[in-house]
Amino acid sequence: MGTIIRWMLAIFLTCLAIAALQTGLKLIDVAKEEGAIEVHFLSFDIHNQVNPENITSYTIAFFAGALVAAMLAISFIREALSRLRGNN
Repeated sequence: MGTIIRWMLAIFLTCLAIAALQTGLKLIDVAKEEGAIEVHFLSFDIHNQVNPENITSYTIAFFAGALVAAMLAISFIREALSRLRGNN
């Protein structure tokens, strides 16, 4: 895989991680409300009737997704930087 593709994947995964983290943080704020809650991610409707007691599992899933995407982005950045330095 070329260095440019690694950088593009790293940028994409970083944006995805930030979006997932923001959604998880929004769900923490929304969890205090009463009634069913709609969950959206990147303009997609994930679920339209989530009970407040199930919000915690959705929040954990978004945080885990953000962590995985960030770790993959860091991995691609490290590989791209090592190829730029010539350390194969």
